[in-house]
Formats: sequence, C-alpha cells, structure tokens
Amino acid sequence: MFRHKNIFLLISVIFLFSACMGSGTGVKTSQSSENSRPGWTTAPPRHAGYIFGVGSVETYGNTRTAIQRAHESARVDLLSQLRVTVSGDMQTSVRAEGDESRFTSIQKIVQQQTSSRVEEIEMTGMEITETWVNPSETEVWALARMNRAKTESELIFALEDIEDKLLQRGTGSGTTLSRIRHIFPSLKELEERRHLIHQLNFLSAGQKISERKNSRQVDALQTEIQDLLASLTIRLEPENDDAIQMKGILAQTLTSMGFNIHDQNPDLLISLSITMTPVQRNQLHHVVSQARGQVKNPQGRILYALQESGRSSSSDAAIASNKAVEDMARKLADILAAGLFQNI
Repeated sequence: MFRHKNIFLLISVIFLFSACMGSGTGVKTSQSSENSRPGWTTAPPRHAGYIFGVGSVETYGNTRTAIQRAHESARVDLLSQLRVTVSGDMQTSVRAEGDESRFTSIQKIVQQQTSSRVEEIEMTGMEITETWVNPSETEVWALARMNRAKTESELIFALEDIEDKLLQRGTGSGTTLSRIRHIFPSLKELEERRHLIHQLNFLSAGQKISERKNSRQVDALQTEIQDLLASLTIRLEPENDDAIQMKGILAQTLTSMGFNIHDQNPDLLISLSITMTPVQRNQLHHVVSQARGQVKNPQGRILYALQESGRSSSSDAAIASNKAVEDMARKLADILAAGLFQNI
C-alpha cells in the first residue's frame, strides 16, 4: 500500500507564492524630499482585517528594476507573517506539514509535467499600494496589503469549485486505460486544489477545509486515483539481441520508479529495438547506443513512439558496455515516465 501511495503523482512539497503574486492595482509611486518620507517606511500601517508588508532595496543605478525588487520584498515581508520561512535571497518556502516523504523518479517527472499545466494561482487580495523612491534615488520602498477575510473567502470559493468538478468526474468505468484517460484532467485539478489548500493553511483556515464534507470525499477520491494509477501494468517486448540484453535492467529501473511490469494481461505493450555499437579510440572504449520503441495498447494500436540515443566511455570495454546499458535504461524510463500519462 505504501508503494501504491508512492505512485500518486501529484503530492509535492514546495510551489508557492514568490513566483505567483500579482503586482496589485492602484499602486501609488512617489518621489519626494526626505522630510516627507512616508510614515509606513518605519512603522507599517495597522488596519483591522488587513495584513501589511514593507520592503526596501537599493537601486544600484537601476530604479525600474529596483521598484520590482522592492515590490517582491514587500510581498515576502507580508507573507512572512503567514508562517512562511524567508531565505536570504527572498525565495519563500513552506514549513513542511505532515509526512512529505520520499518521491520516486516517476513522481518527480510527471509532477513537473502536470505542474507546468497548472495556472499560477495568485494570492487573492494581495496588492502593492504604495511605492516610494528617496530623493537621491538610491533606495526604493514598497508597501503591500492584503484583505485577509476576502482572501480566505475567495480561496474557499475556488476550492469548492474544483472539488465539485472532481466529484462529478469520479474515476469513470471500463478498462484501466480508459479510466486513466478519464481522470487525467483530475490530476491537474488535484494539483490546483493542493495549492489552494496550502494558501488556506497559510491563512490558518485549514480546519475549515478538513471539516467540509466535500473535502473528505475528495480525499477518498484521491486515494482511489492513487490505486488506479498504481494498477497500470506494462509488458516489455524486446525486438533484437541488444534489447533482450537490456530488458532486465530496464524492467528493474521502471519497477523502482513505480511501474508494474507484467507479461500477463498488460494494459500497455512497449516494443524496443536497441543498437549498441562499440568503438575503440585513443585507448578508450566507447559504446554508441540508439533506441527506438513504440507504446501500444493491448490491441496493438500505437499510442506514441520512443526514441533516444546515448554514448558511454571507459578504459575498460566491459565497463563501457555496462554503463551504456544502464544509461539507456534510465533514459528510456525517464522518457516513458514523462510522456506516458499524457499520451495514452
């Protein structure tokens, strides 16, 4: 069951706010004498229901870029009040909550593929309200503001919308392949849901989430999707001698990444033709490898093609050959992981 949970491709740790904060609206930029320095640069405003952040940077001769950096600094300062750990270079990260344990290679690869499709979710309500440049243009200050109640309300609304879509879609019926095709949009939505929950946890609204009926139902659905993805089986079909030689290590590599390799009743067939050419030059042994393959459904219909090349070298011919086999197996496994759940 642990491996089944490990195959779930979407539970990741850190994707948060430094890259996805909007610049806000109604920004007021001013440049005036030192005597008229805004009070908020030394004492942030206090207003019921709002959170403020102040940021300042040196211009180093480039005021325009400095303004952008000051805005980011103000956002980070605001977020630092919402249980965020801020590093010296203003990159933000979450203090890990719960068991954010190990991830296999396939999880990392497919997670990247899925995350790249997730639209950046802004922290609703966060805005830069004022920017101040000192008279000598050596410093820029910025003030960020967020309406906490409004932010929480809008995030919960977005969360409920996503959870409704997930529950309406379910996991489908039919073959394993058809069900995985059916739930593929859910992978993106579960990733979006995770980001929304992270933000709500930042606002200390996590208890409101866990108490909702839909939330518990989606958690159960997520487990069902885990089991579905983990049930996908693959049969390797080598088509030449070099591919036969590589079959064992490729199967081992794919298994370690979470795939089920079975010869009986597979959901997918992967045919492979591999050519490994040894070359000796300057007392070094080189092995140039070329691999081509096709991923098919049980009826033999080609779903997509695989192609990869590699080169390994060593002063020992056997070591060069072994390295070539291992490197090609790893490359093919990575390609398969990156494309499988998008092309089936």
